[in-house]
Amino acid sequence: MNNYKYYILPVIATIMLSACTDYLTPPPESAKSEADIFGNYSSFQAYTDQIYLYVTDPMDMAVSDACFGGEAIGSLASTTGNRAIIGDYYGFEARGFFGDGSKNVGHGIWYFSWPGIRIANIGLKNIDYLLKSSATEEQKSLIKGQLYFFRAYFHFELLSAWGSIPYINTVMGGGELDKPRFYEYKGKHNYQACTEYIVQDLDSAARYLPASWPSDLTDRGHATKFAALGYKARALLYAGSPLMNEASGNAAVVDEDYMKRAADAAWELIILSRTTYLADGTKACDLMPMSQYEQMFATTDGTHPWKQENIWGKYRFAKGKGNFTGGPGKIHVPDPTIFGGGQLQTITQNYTDIFEMADGTLYKPEYDSINSLRWNFRDPRFRQSIYVDRDNAGLDPTKTILALYSSGGPLAGGVGQTKSQSSCFTPYIIHKFWPKGVNVYDGSRTGSTLYNNFQYMVPLMRLAEIYLIYAESVNEGYGSPTATAPGADLTAVDAVNVIRQRAYQGAKFNGNPIPCPLATATATAYQPAAATGGPGAFTRLVLNENAVETTFEGRYWYDLRRWKLGDKFNQTPVYDLRFDKNWTPTSFQRVKIATRIFEAPKHYWMPFPLAQTQMYVDFPQNTGW
Repeated sequence: MNNYKYYILPVIATIMLSACTDYLTPPPESAKSEADIFGNYSSFQAYTDQIYLYVTDPMDMAVSDACFGGEAIGSLASTTGNRAIIGDYYGFEARGFFGDGSKNVGHGIWYFSWPGIRIANIGLKNIDYLLKSSATEEQKSLIKGQLYFFRAYFHFELLSAWGSIPYINTVMGGGELDKPRFYEYKGKHNYQACTEYIVQDLDSAARYLPASWPSDLTDRGHATKFAALGYKARALLYAGSPLMNEASGNAAVVDEDYMKRAADAAWELIILSRTTYLADGTKACDLMPMSQYEQMFATTDGTHPWKQENIWGKYRFAKGKGNFTGGPGKIHVPDPTIFGGGQLQTITQNYTDIFEMADGTLYKPEYDSINSLRWNFRDPRFRQSIYVDRDNAGLDPTKTILALYSSGGPLAGGVGQTKSQSSCFTPYIIHKFWPKGVNVYDGSRTGSTLYNNFQYMVPLMRLAEIYLIYAESVNEGYGSPTATAPGADLTAVDAVNVIRQRAYQGAKFNGNPIPCPLATATATAYQPAAATGGPGAFTRLVLNENAVETTFEGRYWYDLRRWKLGDKFNQTPVYDLRFDKNWTPTSFQRVKIATRIFEAPKHYWMPFPLAQTQMYVDFPQNTGW
């Protein structure tokens, strides 16, 4: 019998090493045996709990966030938005969500996923100790479900960014370093072969995991049946998309079978969300009302932002000033003297254009100079997600007003300069994770409670996305926006409208209610875009809805890639919007501040760390890198 050191902190220290193959290194020996660790529920759960530390938060690192798709641009070359715009994916790996640990900063999914997989495999290898113990059947299922979920989850994160990888489902030793990237499983090849392994493990996870844990308050953040079904739906949707189908040896078209399977998985989750209740009578998983929408991303009332709509993410315990200055404040918030931020990144004019008008029509550049249309008569999620000039980001009626106009004083003549902070390249600040009142000025006065209670999270999956996965996969798999998955009572159009109607709850313009512009099967506004190639009009509408609903949560980049839309952005201008303090209509001008780079096929996949591709011939680098 081997003796392993399985205490939480020592495991982190021994497994999270720097080289890309360190996940293969066995942990050192100690006095603790497998039977000691895996032979009872409490110690096995303590062992399993460490895996949650390997879940990566896109904003849990300096100058990094989830703007992988070029949504933003910053004053430092190292910001996520800048690297996305110029296609610096090796820079992504140096710091941020995709980090490989090579720079010893900003460790991300490459760095964390492999040891996470190994820990899950060690647990599954030793599961018989628990099965033969006095643990209850519920406890045994909890452990098995978590281990299967994590093994699938970490593989999916790697697969969806880098493409085909080996599926590691054993505790590998030093003589097993030659697993090929490309292989066959269940009649599928490469990307889809790996997906079949992922789905297999997620099915096991869904079978063992509960929809909710015994105590929603203390156990929130653990893997659930919702998370397993959600990642199954997303994995199948991605596998059926043109880029991934092509990477599996097929044509760059939709795989209808995968889309049907994705629709079935999404529908199973939706049904589960309708029928699963907590002990207090609330649903275990449900869409948040629009009046509480912002609380899924940041809170100031002492509650955690992991709300009932959040299916998966990194559960963060930190709160207060340090949590603010080290997270959203570092990259999203301006003016260190008033607001307390570093303001390194602001939203491009290009990205704000994706938010529809309040009547469902598309935004037009000629609206830039119309004060009543530019920022106010827009989809309600625009102002929920974005701060603009003259917005009050605090509690004081005068001191915390954002001055984001372009000219004035010593800052005149700069690119997108503002009074709030000279490093603002555009007049759009990410509001989604920065509630009003969380700033230095208010924190030293009446708003100190808000500042001290501040917590945020970047959801990695929400129920809203599941409705949109259902809409896209039904349309693509069953051939019509008015189709349904077998046994379902929602059409693809209905699913989109569930999300739209939530967004318009309580929406007003000039004091008058705004009716929700319901999606239709014809998706007229998106027909011109569909005519240029790629997805049809309705799927274009769904993709745009997903970009708006999950804005700054990281999904946009994946959608551009899987539908092979990225290269349509290559060599296109990135715009700032300049205007004067008085909003004089003639002063509004779009000014090019960068050129977007997205080369095909290079930028459709992340580059593997060079050392990984030099180990053996069956692990080649992605094309273009």
